[in-house]
Amino acid sequence: RIRRLQHLVQRKHKRSVHIPLYIMCNRENKEVIEDFFRENDFFGIREQDVLFFTQGYYPVLDKKGKYLLQEKHKIAKNPNGNGGLFRSLVDEGMVSDMKSRGVANLFVCSIDNVLAKVGDPT
Repeated sequence: RIRRLQHLVQRKHKRSVHIPLYIMCNRENKEVIEDFFRENDFFGIREQDVLFFTQGYYPVLDKKGKYLLQEKHKIAKNPNGNGGLFRSLVDEGMVSDMKSRGVANLFVCSIDNVLAKVGDPT
């Protein structure tokens, strides 16, 4: 869909455009996701326009609000999920990248939404 959007913009405005794709991963899956994109030639999107960044982690609490331990003297942490998206965009330098590219709008889609039409302007 992103390649299609780039094509439609080019036809309408008679100029080439490259839409960046920012992909939030966690520490455990980032390398696997990056490899998947490389193995598939970034699905026709320029490599420099596909940016991967790591989401933050929060402590894990039990139902009573007490911290859970991963091991003795170490608090268990899990990825903070979609709720941490905007903080991670800032912390990982993606907002700076967006500014340098002149990005004015974002389309945000969760991986949990399998029916989402990525980049659909309607």
